[in-house]
Amino acid sequence: MVKLEKLIAERFDVLADTFPSFIEKDDARLGAILRNAGDIAGKRVLEVGCGKGRVSRIFKDQGADIYGVDVSEKLLQEAKNISPFSFIKAEAYQMPFKDDTFDIVVMLEVFEHIPDPHSALREITRVLKNDGKLIVVDRNKFSLNNRRFLVPNLLIKRYHELKNEWMYPKDFPYRERWFDPGRVHRTFRRYFKDAGYEYIISDGERKRWWHFVFKLVPQTRHFVLWHGRRKHKRGEKRQYREGKRAVVKEFGAGHLRVREKVAETPGMRSPAGTKSRMSGIFTLRIDADEYEEKSFSGYSGLFEKYKDAITIFFNVNSFKNAAGEIKKCKQIGLDIQSHGFYHHTYSDYKSNRYNIRKAKVFFENLGVRTKGFASPMGRWNLPLMRALEDEGYAYSSDFAYDYLSLPTRPSMDRRYCGILEIPVFPVAPELFFQKRQCEISDVLGYYKSAIDEMIDCGLPVIIYAHTSVDHGEIPKLLEKIVDYAVPDKGLSPKNMTEVHDHWQRGVDHENGPAGNIVSVKTPHPDFWGRPVNEPFYRKMKDRLKDIIDFERITPVDELRCNRIKKAMKILARNIL
Repeated sequence: MVKLEKLIAERFDVLADTFPSFIEKDDARLGAILRNAGDIAGKRVLEVGCGKGRVSRIFKDQGADIYGVDVSEKLLQEAKNISPFSFIKAEAYQMPFKDDTFDIVVMLEVFEHIPDPHSALREITRVLKNDGKLIVVDRNKFSLNNRRFLVPNLLIKRYHELKNEWMYPKDFPYRERWFDPGRVHRTFRRYFKDAGYEYIISDGERKRWWHFVFKLVPQTRHFVLWHGRRKHKRGEKRQYREGKRAVVKEFGAGHLRVREKVAETPGMRSPAGTKSRMSGIFTLRIDADEYEEKSFSGYSGLFEKYKDAITIFFNVNSFKNAAGEIKKCKQIGLDIQSHGFYHHTYSDYKSNRYNIRKAKVFFENLGVRTKGFASPMGRWNLPLMRALEDEGYAYSSDFAYDYLSLPTRPSMDRRYCGILEIPVFPVAPELFFQKRQCEISDVLGYYKSAIDEMIDCGLPVIIYAHTSVDHGEIPKLLEKIVDYAVPDKGLSPKNMTEVHDHWQRGVDHENGPAGNIVSVKTPHPDFWGRPVNEPFYRKMKDRLKDIIDFERITPVDELRCNRIKKAMKILARNIL
């Protein structure tokens, strides 16, 4: 599939001749930018989406050290006349500059053409110095047209789009967005301090006989300027390395007691609450960690019967030689997501991203597009979240971050992460059969009680299990659990991707919930879990097991092994 940003760049190349090379010195947008920039003499300024360099020329004339990036090679040809080596082809997500490089970053009518504004803002904060300023001018979705009395600009835009008279053709996979000024302002506050915005009144709006409307009601003006200063970076590296602490907890009572390593302090609500309609949902999350043909085939009946409620997270290293099983699941209609290539969650960004990317490519080659992730062994850290963001994932499910709760977005780098964390009930059925032989009816009774408890507490019911290779009774047990949740209790079956989409529709993450806040009750300790003080030898055993895990291989290790193999082949060839 062709990358969306590449298609946008090609469209700009096609229309390059229609874009202006200069901006009038009395242009209201330019005046607002210069006013907010202040004294720019001797400062290093970056224009993102510089086009032909119309703003850069003005800044250079006023003594600034100017740089520019744009996705269109054809537009940059003219910008390079200003300074041949200062204007570079690059996306706003990945700019070829060092950290803390620029005093000011400027964007004029560019934000609307960026499919992923959050990634662009993260990259801009990286290249800005401490207290460096970002200035963005773009269009107001609530504005009125200055040529047609009291007609919304958005309506005119839509009319021309339907007539195929707009910048992007009707069949183009992207439409430029116009913005809610207040909402963009709240987004800026995540990344910048002293964030603010103002409505710009243009000459065209001043000259109409109804100019009093634009003057009395600034919200009707077409252009808005947003600004903010880069927050100080001190302490960010420490925060980046930190993650939520996971501890061993005991679930259940009597002979039905099991242990799992989960978040020490799970949450009970989103930062701003959630809509009540999140309750009444049932999801079965299945992690396919290991593959054994006979045991995996035992799940086919469950998959066929309840495909609407199931998301299966495949660990690629276990299924790389059994890709046919993944294709069968796709044909059934199962929601297929990623459990990483190697069954390991790393502590550093590079290794996590390598693991995530390698699995993503494998799935893409099978025609499966993944947007969800479940970390191996439920582990969670901030480098993992950053890697998932940069690979374009939408949600994850990691019980070392949260469990038996409501979906949330983790706080990261003094902002909310782009990854939605979807908590699960962290007790997998296999745990009951590892050290003792429990009765199926007793385990089923425990899960029925857990489902009743989650319903009573106002939580979505998300059960977690594995495709076990050791316990053949698990598929039948899971089928009975789903039978109880869906037909008997009347819960609505949704896979995890649908849960993510459901949450997105129901909650405005920048302005709280779109409905009433639901205060959820704390579940009973049998389901919430009780902290356990593990003996020292058990901790050392778990640590040793983690160290010798063969899937703990990092990108550096694998690349080193590949180089050694290549060198050995060359040596053998020369000797023979």
